[in-house]
Amino acid sequence: MNTFYSIIKISPNNVAGDNVAIGIALFDGEKIRHYFSERKRKIASKILEGNSFDLSFVIKQFIFRFDEINKGKEDLVLFSKYKKFNDSAYFEYLNKYSNGLVQFSQPFMVNDEIDDFKFGKIVELVFNEPLNETLSLIEDKPDLKIEKIYRELIVPVQEKVHTNYRFTKSNLPSIYFPFEMECIGLNGSLIGAKYLSFEKTKQTLDLNLGHYFTIISTLSNIYNKRLKDNEFFLISDEPSDIKSQEHQVWESVNSNELIKIIPSEKAGEVANRILEKEAHKFLD
Repeated sequence: MNTFYSIIKISPNNVAGDNVAIGIALFDGEKIRHYFSERKRKIASKILEGNSFDLSFVIKQFIFRFDEINKGKEDLVLFSKYKKFNDSAYFEYLNKYSNGLVQFSQPFMVNDEIDDFKFGKIVELVFNEPLNETLSLIEDKPDLKIEKIYRELIVPVQEKVHTNYRFTKSNLPSIYFPFEMECIGLNGSLIGAKYLSFEKTKQTLDLNLGHYFTIISTLSNIYNKRLKDNEFFLISDEPSDIKSQEHQVWESVNSNELIKIIPSEKAGEVANRILEKEAHKFLD
């Protein structure tokens, strides 16, 4: 019986070995059962305050991918094409190589058939909370923004350029903060995109945007590219309150020549541009 589970963790300090278990993915022989703890998400979010990492967005991406896999789309994997999701070796690979903020435990084998009751018992064992205390950010209807960005941006270019790429001090020593982009590639000049919801405080937006501009400038210097020749996109929807501070930030970015704002419903335009440009992977 090929039944196993892996615990999904947030590790803000790899050196110290600190981590917070936020979720679990269990393959029961037919589908992936998953659970993300609201309580642990809140703990991890507090630890990550001041970090550009959008934990809620990442969790929604996981949920969307798990649900797509359960619909029978076997070509979809979590991060790479090396292993199928129903092979415990794939999660061993994720455990070994996921050395960023998001990490996976070694797969735990289960010598039993799993139903809802038994899965609930595993959740209680891992998180010390009942299965029904699930994330409040998960609604009955799918998150259409996440689905659209994944389908129309990530999927078409994931074999061409880096997708869901995380910059850290280890792979970009001149920065002091971690930063994740939806995609980044190179062909003559740099091209990339970052998703950012404007349903955040002005301070958080300022921090994320400041980091994005720093990444753009740093990469341009390293690869000797002129800023005006690059194509960087910000996938964001315009705030509805035009008098808000958040809208003022949006207007400021919208007038900046270094970044082009693309609404989430048009995320596919970025993928089209990457394919037209024939951009490729260039980072280790």
